[in-house]
Amino acid sequence: MANTTKITMSAAELKTALAAKQTELDAAKNALQDALSCDPIDMKLLKECREKAATACEEWNDLNVQMIYAGCYETENPMLAACKYGAVMKKSIAEKEKDNGTVTVDVNERRSRNAIDLVDFNARSPKDGNLFVNGQWPYYAETFARALANDIGKGLELSEADQKKLNESYKDALDNDKWVCLTAANPSTGNMVKDLQGLVDMILFIPDEKYPDKNKFKVFSRDARFVDTRKAKAGKALLSTRTIRGKEMAAVIGDIMYHLTTGNPYSIDC
Repeated sequence: MANTTKITMSAAELKTALAAKQTELDAAKNALQDALSCDPIDMKLLKECREKAATACEEWNDLNVQMIYAGCYETENPMLAACKYGAVMKKSIAEKEKDNGTVTVDVNERRSRNAIDLVDFNARSPKDGNLFVNGQWPYYAETFARALANDIGKGLELSEADQKKLNESYKDALDNDKWVCLTAANPSTGNMVKDLQGLVDMILFIPDEKYPDKNKFKVFSRDARFVDTRKAKAGKALLSTRTIRGKEMAAVIGDIMYHLTTGNPYSIDC
């Protein structure tokens, strides 16, 4: 569920707050290092220091997201700015034991695997109204995810009961009278492209210069193939498969929005 706490501070104010939180995080990290260096170790103190360091990291991460969001809100087209931002930096506390038995504390930095959470970005906007063209698009994304999942189930020749259970697990998916998902009838690349274009148009629509009734951000077969790489993964049990859920599909579509708005290419980890 998206965080509905509105962001009311400016990007400049949040930058100042983030710098102060960084100082607090550095102090918490040093305190944890000192607690681990005690001989003997005071376990109560160690627990308190670990909790303070973890909390400082969480608060830094939240302030960083707020600062990024605020910077986007202050632009002429906030949704376009959010789509173009990409992955968000996150920090975490790590304890590493050396060969001699001593433990060092580090603050690790990594970028998220997905682009900005567009649903969260919209929910925390200080402005009235919706930043999306159609704020209901996450339900359409779940409908799209269900169509792909059902096709996978059919391909695996699930029993009628298991296929029904899979279909019903997508509780927020829409019926055909709300949105005709072409992929549900035929999961061809062409139909996936059309459905994805519909989803993109609900998120951000900037008229094409030559064809004003069309979106300048056009979906191609490569975008459908990108979804193909995300629609399922290994399940927990032997011979099981886990299909993509609605929130995960929304994140994948957020990644596609980043690709479409920046032109940055897809890649494969070899």
